Amino acid sequence: MINKYPSLKGIYYSNPDCYEEELSNRLNNFSTRFSKLKIHPFNVKAKRRIKEKTYEIFYVPTAEIDLLKEQIFYNSKEISKQMTNLPSVANDQLFFNTLIFELQSTNDIEGIRSSKKEIGEAVDNVINKSLQEDKRFEGLVKQYLKLNNGRFNSINKVEEFREIWNELVGDEEKDEMPDGDLFRRAPEEIIDGDKTIHEGDENEKEIINDLQSLLEEMNGHYLPSIEKCFIAHYFYEYIHPFYDGNGRTGRFIACSYLARKLDILTAVSLSSTIAENKDYYYKPFMEMSNVYNHGDATFFITRMMNILLKGQQNILRRINEGLQLLKKAENIIEELNLPAQESEILFLLFQEYIFGSYAPKIPDEGLAKIIGITRYKLNKSLDNLKEQLLIETIKQNPMVHVLSKELRDKVAQLQ
Repeated sequence: MINKYPSLKGIYYSNPDCYEEELSNRLNNFSTRFSKLKIHPFNVKAKRRIKEKTYEIFYVPTAEIDLLKEQIFYNSKEISKQMTNLPSVANDQLFFNTLIFELQSTNDIEGIRSSKKEIGEAVDNVINKSLQEDKRFEGLVKQYLKLNNGRFNSINKVEEFREIWNELVGDEEKDEMPDGDLFRRAPEEIIDGDKTIHEGDENEKEIINDLQSLLEEMNGHYLPSIEKCFIAHYFYEYIHPFYDGNGRTGRFIACSYLARKLDILTAVSLSSTIAENKDYYYKPFMEMSNVYNHGDATFFITRMMNILLKGQQNILRRINEGLQLLKKAENIIEELNLPAQESEILFLLFQEYIFGSYAPKIPDEGLAKIIGITRYKLNKSLDNLKEQLLIETIKQNPMVHVLSKELRDKVAQLQ
């Protein structure tokens, strides 16, 4: 059994006589890792940073962190293997569905109302290059879709943080545009109810200096990748470089980094898992800035790794449940005793339905390309399937077909 790592703040309040000794032990431990990132603790009662105190963020590589990291990398390999084994349509639909949940969640965390249907339409528009003027969330979708194509945001200059903000949320936050050369000029407080819980960097000069330090940490090689990612995530939110959009840009940057080290689905499920565990996520944020925590990120890293692990477990469960349903769908198709081409069309539509409930539907033109037949042959098969009430038309331009309600109900009964 692994001994739980107590927070320094917890030790200060539960056993104050041991606090200084424990702090010294952690700061001088041979295995302790320092980030080179420095913070001022926050005084909640005074509603201000304690500028007289400066702490370097550090963490202790505990046995729990080691085991969590091992499980995360193992799960990531398993997810990659399962994705490789999925049929192509199921693979794509699973990614799009995960992305839609992720984008709705990153909005929800910030109190921005959005529906899965609305985000699904934005994904469809971006994929089919039918972008709409002033259409919400298309900038957000474009940036996340780049990750699936292996196009990661490489951040080497402070100006690139502003570029990410522009591309990701600039269209949504026209009323909250930064008033400095790149970032906000005025102080910014984070308020929970009627209580100020955090204060970002005081001015643009501080923001730029801290973001430069963050760049050096992100691009340095003195910390392990996952731990570095989560420390960077905390520090970005600590800086709070914009008036709004900090949470969404911060989670996107973390997601982009994780996508380089792990599988894409693990990366693109960070916000949705955070949304399901908000209190679990925010508690270590608050603890990090406590004066008695002294910059110890061990608790924060452990919590973030647990969140990542929960997201992976959800993904593996969804894949497993989807594969079981797909196997049963194959039995349904076999019992229908259809011609091979019509069976193939139904199998594609079952994949779409099982793995992509909110994902964009495949137009008929896309079905023809996947199967490798002409539209004439496809239309003939579609007409036969419609006559048997196995599929139905949901859109005319472009033409889109889905499983009939009867078949959808059959799948629902199998769940």
